[in-house]
This record gives sequence, C-alpha cells and structure tokens, in this order.
Amino acid sequence: MKIKTIKIRNFRLLHDVSLQLEDVTTVVVGRNNCGKTSLSDIIRKFLSERSTFEIEDFSSACYDRFCAAHRAHLKGEEPEKVRALLPSIDLRLHVSFDPTVSNFGPLSEFVIDTDVNCTEAIIMCSRSLADGQIAALFEGHEKTILHGTEETHSNEDRLALFRSLAARVPTLFTTRMWAENPLDQMDRRNVTPKAVTNLLALGFVNAQRALDGASGRDTDVLAKVLEGLFQSASVSTADGSQKNIADGLKKAVEEIQSGMDRDFKRELASLMPAIEYFGYPGLDN
Repeated sequence: MKIKTIKIRNFRLLHDVSLQLEDVTTVVVGRNNCGKTSLSDIIRKFLSERSTFEIEDFSSACYDRFCAAHRAHLKGEEPEKVRALLPSIDLRLHVSFDPTVSNFGPLSEFVIDTDVNCTEAIIMCSRSLADGQIAALFEGHEKTILHGTEETHSNEDRLALFRSLAARVPTLFTTRMWAENPLDQMDRRNVTPKAVTNLLALGFVNAQRALDGASGRDTDVLAKVLEGLFQSASVSTADGSQKNIADGLKKAVEEIQSGMDRDFKRELASLMPAIEYFGYPGLDN
C-alpha cells in the first residue's frame, strides 16, 4: 500500500492543491509562507481527536462563499441550496494497493469497489457544517440589509458576520470521513476516525523556527525525542546492539567535547592580550 496523491481544498494557503508522492520519499521545498506547514497541519488536524478547525483555517477565497450562503439564507432559500454554498475543508488521499493480496488489513475498510482491476482506494476527510445548523450559524444576522443591485454586505455587516463565524465555526462544523469508489464518486461508505488513524500511522516534528528555544515551546521537540531514545538504549536491560550504539554515541560526544575545548582554548589564547587589555577576569571560565 502506498499513498499516491494528496488533494487539499480550502485550507489556508492550499485553496486547491494536488500533490503527487514519490514511491519512497517526498521532500516538499519552498519559501516561507508557501503552504509547506499547512500540508502537515491539515493531516494533523483531521487525525487528532482534540484538534478543531477555526474560521482562519479556511482559505481567503472561501470568505465570499460564507457571505453568499448568508444571502441565500436571508432570501429564504432551501437548506440544501444554502449548504451547497457553504465551503468545506477537504482532504482526499489516493492509496494504491495490490488487488491480488488476499488480506488488505486496515485498508479493507476503504476498498469498496468490486472491480478486480481497480488498484486504488480513496480516503476522504471533510470538515463541513453539521446537519440542521444553518440557522444557528447565522443567528443574530437575520435583519442584515443587502445593498445595491449585487446585493452585497456592508463592511460593518460583513465584519459582524465574520466575528460570529469565528466563534461558531469551531463548534458547528463537524468532521466526516468516508471511503470513496474511484470509479463512482457518489458510491461512498462512512468510516470512523479510528479506521483512518489505524491505517495512517504518522508522527510530526514541528517547524524549528528558533535557535535559542526562547520563542516557542516546541523548538526542542526533536532533542527530547532523541534524548528519550538514547536513555532507552543506555539502560542495562537494553538490547545489545542498541547498547553498543548508545555507547558509541556517548564516546563520539565526548570526543567532540574534548576537541571543542582544545580548539576553543587555542583560539582564546590568541585573543588573550586583547581580553587582558579590557581587564577581563577569570579566563578559565
């Protein structure tokens, strides 16, 4: 089983993006604020039980759709039409597999096509408005007056609407997950979040944006992971090969420290006259 393609819609900078994955390793490269972190964040949010989505998580192109849905609601349109105008955040994963395998394991929940020649399964995760919540989403804005022939919101009404949406989107929007037939988009089978997490075992190391650890709590996450691995390998009951690796790492660190001390003292000696000129005490420190 391999994830072939990741498709994302309406999430932050990733308004409509399709990413093809390599067979072994895919490296995503780009300048700051081009959406690299958003790629991992949307997967993290859908797979985490405690994460939610904020109004800011919707791409800016979605904001006009919220206004369009509100206008339709004001005109008394059918709930289905209003819901169709509301944006959703979507993550679609295309997974390839060998159809000759007799046991698909955790993937079996997502293989719903009966065509023996089909070699792809689709996992769909979507964050959209919960059923029956249209009135609650726009509560308090029933008397908004639309302006002009284009029936637009005034700046004040638009701002008031999005202040309400900021408070309501995290609670009124819900996550839905389903398996989708690659040959028929309407052929779906609802799946649980647990089924998705059982299939996709992922770990994340947050972006390291600081050197001194003073500007964020997560800057030392990689160091903590490595420290835990080193401690586990160093205990007396550790596997022999792991113990040898830990001993080798310890020796390497000691050699690096010794070399740094030696080189530092040598370079410091060349600065000694200047340091003494400024009356700096405690050279050994």
